[in-house]
Amino acid sequence: MIALLSKQHSQRTASIMVFAASSMWGLLWVPMRLTESMGVAPLWVQFWFTSMPALFLAGLYSPSLMRQRAFWPVYLISGICIGMGYTLYAVGLLVGSVSKTTVLFYLTPIWSTLLGMIFLGESPGIRRLGAIAMATLGCCLVMRINPIEMQLEKVDLLGLLSGVFWGMGTVALRRYPEADYKNATMAQYVCGTLITGAAILILGTDTPDIAANGKAALVGAVFGILVFMSSFLMIIRIMQYMSPGRVGILMLSEALVAVISAMFFLGELLSFDQWIGVFVILSAGVVVAFNDDTSEKSEA
Repeated sequence: MIALLSKQHSQRTASIMVFAASSMWGLLWVPMRLTESMGVAPLWVQFWFTSMPALFLAGLYSPSLMRQRAFWPVYLISGICIGMGYTLYAVGLLVGSVSKTTVLFYLTPIWSTLLGMIFLGESPGIRRLGAIAMATLGCCLVMRINPIEMQLEKVDLLGLLSGVFWGMGTVALRRYPEADYKNATMAQYVCGTLITGAAILILGTDTPDIAANGKAALVGAVFGILVFMSSFLMIIRIMQYMSPGRVGILMLSEALVAVISAMFFLGELLSFDQWIGVFVILSAGVVVAFNDDTSEKSEA
């Protein structure tokens, strides 16, 4: 795995890798829902799914992190931003509308592209902009949201801000490709754990009993480390040499897999409009993977 990620792949190959790795996160709801059924509150589920990989990575890479003090600001900024992004997203799913939170989070390609233009000097072309429009439309169709009629409430800011913070984190990593992606991943898991812990305290979420917490920690270790951490490592590494906006579009595979897997596991049938959304998102991924026209400066 580490050997595979140590080299910089072509944009086409890296695009396929991001799409595949993000697809794994679309199945994250399965073990998380299983853990929740044990009597564990959703925020505590997220806590264990972030804290167990954080402990594992800290044990492996803390010495390396201590030797790379020059990059501590990069690890801290990207860690806080990406950790905050996923925590806000999780809280939004808890206290707000699932469909609106998902759609607002997946406006990420827009924020990532704008931030890339400002801080990375990117010049996205017409195909990239068209792909962003396609991806946004596809996400609205898949999540059954009409953006024209959608009424935003204060709680919906959680979904909106989660995408903004994620975009900020990806831009920080892209700006410093020489930083160690393993240390960056560890920082994001650690920051995500601390932020989730703070959210638990602020919202007053009840602590599960010892038996339930033990089971949740075990499930979080097995799935969080063995399955999802590896895919996250891959995404973080590719973020260092791929445009943040492009990564955001390809990560929509997570929403696709989540909806389609719910169809198989929960019997939730997809409507005709949702299938159109699936096709539109896949088409947007093909556009950025094979016909991206961003300037050479941004793709170097």
